[in-house]
Amino acid sequence: MKINNVTMNNVNNLYKLKCNRANSNERQKNENDSIQISSAGKNISRFFKEEIVIPDDKKVMEIKALVESGNYKVSSEELAKKLVASFGNKGI
Repeated sequence: MKINNVTMNNVNNLYKLKCNRANSNERQKNENDSIQISSAGKNISRFFKEEIVIPDDKKVMEIKALVESGNYKVSSEELAKKLVASFGNKGI
């Protein structure tokens, strides 16, 4: 196979053109992309971290301690009510 200078120059020029387009697209993305979180968004995030996660962790720790000590009691009546309610919501 014979490769002459004209063909190599064309390939090289096409490669440079493609690289330049990719670089300019990347620059445009970097220049245009930005994010700002409002103070309300920060407050909501803080609420979820402090108010929802921590109480769940406390409840899990309390139940875990009760189970380990053998003092955790499950009301069969409450369990049945929750099961019926759960199945009722799913249409079963």
